[in-house]
Amino acid sequence: MRHIGVSNFDVEQLRTIQQIAPVETLQPPYSLIDREGEREILPFAEREGIGVIVYSPMGSECSPGR
Repeated sequence: MRHIGVSNFDVEQLRTIQQIAPVETLQPPYSLIDREGEREILPFAEREGIGVIVYSPMGSECSPGR
């Protein structure tokens, strides 16, 4: 394996896996609606030099009946 990317990992999971192999990319949920990533995961990725490719950047709030 040459490159490792993960999806939906939190900071603790990233710390654990980086003891085994370096993570190059992370795919967390992040949008104008869900900005939770700004607290921990995005700053951690920046400090560690991990690329970020977010999913659902426009939000994906589903309402019943739609």
